[in-house]
Amino acid sequence: AYEKVIECPDLASFAWINIAKIEAARKHLKTAKEYYLRAVETDSESYEILYNYANFLLDIQDYAEAIENYDKALEKEPSLALANYNKGVAYSRMEKFDDAIECYNKSLKMNPDDFFCLFDLGILYYEIGNIKNAVKHFQKAIELNPKESKAYEYMAECFKKTNQFDIALTLYKRAFDLNPDDVILK
Repeated sequence: AYEKVIECPDLASFAWINIAKIEAARKHLKTAKEYYLRAVETDSESYEILYNYANFLLDIQDYAEAIENYDKALEKEPSLALANYNKGVAYSRMEKFDDAIECYNKSLKMNPDDFFCLFDLGILYYEIGNIKNAVKHFQKAIELNPKESKAYEYMAECFKKTNQFDIALTLYKRAFDLNPDDVILK
């Protein structure tokens, strides 16, 4: 049935994307990549196609190629905050922390209330030892989503690292209250 859709040029690239997503879900990654590439070849001007392909590449840990395709998507649609966020994820996984921070900040300029971007940026700052900025980002994330136990847990780690144990303990308790099944918090 999808062969008929693919004959229609306006729909073909999205048909290839959907087939690629199914193949990826089936863990047929090589086949999925082939279909994503067909979609890109069919419509290389579509930021949505490039963004979807970049997400696939991020998922399969091909970070450098993912970044290239996020950049292509951003050339077509500069206001695509999620592309900058995902580029930040890719750079972070490659341990290119300055580049990751730059991408996360670009994303936050476009979407300042992105909980996940704030949270991930907080983790990154924590990992590189910038506790002040980590706490700032975790606080903002908690303001946006006060029921997310992991934000409290990571902020507690920040205070523990700076020997502010009473604050850390309060935050750990709050995290546990929100998620009593969390094995790490027990």
